[in-house]
Amino acid sequence: MTRLDPSLLVTKFLVEKDGLEAYQGIFKSGVNIISGANGAGKSTILNLLYYSLGGVINEDDWSKEALLCTRTLVEVELNGMSATLARDISRSGNAQMEIFGGRLSDGLSASQDKWKRYPYARSANGKGTESFSQALFRLLDIPEVVNESSGKLTINQLLRLHYADQQSAASSLFKTDDSWDQPVIRDAIGRLICGSEETKVLENKLKIRESEKKFAALDSEMKGIFRAFGATEESFTLFGIEERTLKLEQSIKDLDESISQKEREMLTASADPTVLQAQKSAYEDFVESQSQVVDSKAELDSLSFSVSDFKQYLASLERKLDDLRNSEVVQLELGSISFDVCPACFEPLVPEGAHACHLCKAPLDPKKQREQMVSVINELALQVRETEQVLERKRSRVSEAKAKYEAAYSSWQSSALRLDRVKSRPITEAQHLMSELQVRRGYLERELEDLGKSSSIARRVAELSAEKAKISTLIQEMGDENDALEAALQQRMDEAYLLISKEIKWFLKGDLPRDANFQKPDHIDFDFGSNKISVNGESYFSASSRAVLKTSFTTSLMFAALEKKYFRHFRMCLIDTIEDKGMEESRSHKLQERLVERSARQKVRHQIIFATSKLSPELMDSNLIVGKHYPKGSHTLNLKSGKVGLVAPIGERDSAQET
Repeated sequence: MTRLDPSLLVTKFLVEKDGLEAYQGIFKSGVNIISGANGAGKSTILNLLYYSLGGVINEDDWSKEALLCTRTLVEVELNGMSATLARDISRSGNAQMEIFGGRLSDGLSASQDKWKRYPYARSANGKGTESFSQALFRLLDIPEVVNESSGKLTINQLLRLHYADQQSAASSLFKTDDSWDQPVIRDAIGRLICGSEETKVLENKLKIRESEKKFAALDSEMKGIFRAFGATEESFTLFGIEERTLKLEQSIKDLDESISQKEREMLTASADPTVLQAQKSAYEDFVESQSQVVDSKAELDSLSFSVSDFKQYLASLERKLDDLRNSEVVQLELGSISFDVCPACFEPLVPEGAHACHLCKAPLDPKKQREQMVSVINELALQVRETEQVLERKRSRVSEAKAKYEAAYSSWQSSALRLDRVKSRPITEAQHLMSELQVRRGYLERELEDLGKSSSIARRVAELSAEKAKISTLIQEMGDENDALEAALQQRMDEAYLLISKEIKWFLKGDLPRDANFQKPDHIDFDFGSNKISVNGESYFSASSRAVLKTSFTTSLMFAALEKKYFRHFRMCLIDTIEDKGMEESRSHKLQERLVERSARQKVRHQIIFATSKLSPELMDSNLIVGKHYPKGSHTLNLKSGKVGLVAPIGERDSAQET
């Protein structure tokens, strides 16, 4: 038989209570029937099976019998590969999952390191251990669809279209989820399952949104530059700046030649030796005092930083000391921290004696603990005192350095005034011209520096402009790609809707003549987002007719997926509405027979698991019943202690094998 992927088939299902087998069922491809009287726990088995595959059961939908169990293990074939999924039973539904790459029988005897543990949800930042949804999607070769409202879709959200349960409203296409039941999420689930997944489209939309933010930021930066320099993108070009830079460099070169000429003239010119000596002495004093200012300021800054650092260190020591004292008080008042379960593996901790750590089992000596606490507190107190002494010495050095700096600064100001006075005295004509040339050169150098800054800014403007053009092109390309993809995806979606509608019509036409619209279902309309379905424009039906319609929709979605490989359906469904809402027995029999008939015609592997208390007589002697029929007074879950078939918990297998 042909297999279309993704394909998920249940082959064995095991429910445990405290390591004992409470239920075991063997399943095959095609139709599987869980048969039993009302109250026998058929819905409980389907709910637990849904949960074991990664689904979430609403807190109010757990039966008391299910909550008495402790773990589920389900052997599945994921795209033809055998795997076993194990989950501890948790009313919140957020329990982690352990996955073993092989059959259930091998997994039960395997060591712990052969099982891979995955959390229900990945970390908020998307890093670290992936969730079991991500692991299962990878094994099923299903793309991770990112929803703009809720993030990535989970296995639970997809399973909601694979399970027609009794707790959800009969008019609902999806299994009800108290946490994630928004129209945008339902629409994303429906599109993914119908093969119209918007993975690439949504990725492009997210990239476009991020690109538009980047474009706006770049544009804002450019406008800020233009406002600051009073320029425009057209005038702020590298070409103009480079041209002006070349002219300035040539002017400076010409000035340097003139200065060299004047220096040669000064060698032969006469000047007052007394004036020259005074200028030289004043200049040397100025340079020396300036050096002292720099050195004393550096010393002051270094010492000030050291004082600040020591103050922080002292504060940290004092905080540690306070924390230790507080922890000692808390421990005396409340005792040590106690764990009920191991924080690493979440297994219950076995109580130990009063003088042993209940977590690591190391022996404890209360007296020794108190002595250690006292020793640590004393050591910290000593460090605090020593640090205070060092800090006081450093503060004294800062005061000295500050006084030294102020004296050096005063001396520098005096030497600067003296230098100004002697420079104003008459000098030779050559020196006067030399001074003018040097002033002129200084102006040109300053302008050249400004142009250098402008050149750097202009290069940044050019980079911003190029980046904006690149982003604009990328946005346009992704937008065009999305237009083409969405048009193609819409065609696929339309085809999927027609296939599903055709299957629904087949089921409704085969129903007993209880509803006129079902006998002639000309128009089937359904919408995943609004979670509604109508027949010939009518959406109000009797309770039993709604149950028929819901069963027809869930199974038709699967049968349509057997027609086209682009569907992302698991080619498996769970049905608990085969006789829901007071459906008459003959009508339920007819629906069961139609399901078996439609399944038998298929050439693609699939699986239907449904529960009934009104098994059709034509199916009683078939090989479709899972296990046995559960008569009135019996229950699918055997919760009595001492049942043969002890299953060692995963965490205890290694020790069990050694014995």
